[in-house]
Amino acid sequence: MWRSDIPKYMTGIAAYEVAAAVAEENLKLGLTVIVDAVNPVEVARATWVDYRSVKRAS
Repeated sequence: MWRSDIPKYMTGIAAYEVAAAVAEENLKLGLTVIVDAVNPVEVARATWVDYRSVKRAS
């Protein structure tokens, strides 16, 4: 990401967005997605809860 001129302070956000996009695409394909992440920010955690409820995952 640094090679793409993404500021270092934003790489955590970018990496999180990449992980979310990959998870979403795999769910669309009907594949199982396991996310092992710790995040103290409620909004960030809500992303995974939203995917679970929309895709009827558990």
